[in-house]
Amino acid sequence: MYKIKHIGLQIKEKDLKHFYQDVLGFQQERNFTLSKEETYNIFQIDTEITILFGNCHGCELELFVYEQSVHDGFSHVCISVDDAEAMAARAIKNDYPVYIRKKNEFSTYFIQDSNHHIFEVKNN
Repeated sequence: MYKIKHIGLQIKEKDLKHFYQDVLGFQQERNFTLSKEETYNIFQIDTEITILFGNCHGCELELFVYEQSVHDGFSHVCISVDDAEAMAARAIKNDYPVYIRKKNEFSTYFIQDSNHHIFEVKNN
């Protein structure tokens, strides 16, 4: 069973309040920083990045605050599945790039298709 967990988008700082909060009703729940190394390994962008996580009318959004326009950027869809490791293995077997992020005892898999769409895959 697959379930969409969140959608990741790149935003400019000026749009956080005036668009995401005031227009869309985004409510920030937390923020964190992704290291320069992990940002590069996942998105091929060489910088540390601030990420704002919250809820927008029942849809979880992960907003990457980055002022520069980039071609592929930080856009991604996070899904939860019954066996993320098996999905990542299938991707590797079919020659799709996979980056595995290990944090504590959990692994998250970032799988990229040939159009550079990124899927963050976690276990249910």
